[in-house]
Amino acid sequence: GLYPGVGKTTSIINYGKNNQNILFVTPFNKLSRQLKKNLKKYYGGNAITLNMLLGIFADGLEKSKNMKEYDINSYDCICFDEIFLHSPKRLKLIDRFIKMNMNTKK
Repeated sequence: GLYPGVGKTTSIINYGKNNQNILFVTPFNKLSRQLKKNLKKYYGGNAITLNMLLGIFADGLEKSKNMKEYDINSYDCICFDEIFLHSPKRLKLIDRFIKMNMNTKK
């Protein structure tokens, strides 16, 4: 599904109904809050921003000294929702995160 509203996020939420603990990573706080509301209706899960996942400032380039990377160990799956809304620099950070965490899960 390349187009908005075709059910990409809903498909992942439905996948989570099968006892999968899914972490949604979004580009914006507002989207994270909306997803959290929807996830509570179904099974739980969580939604955070990319900045929270990586422990970076809003500019997306500098690590925060007060913030650590988000603990992903309790999740079975990570979904980068609305990934096309990220800038090329942020996409590179996502790529680096995925490569560094490829063997994190069983």
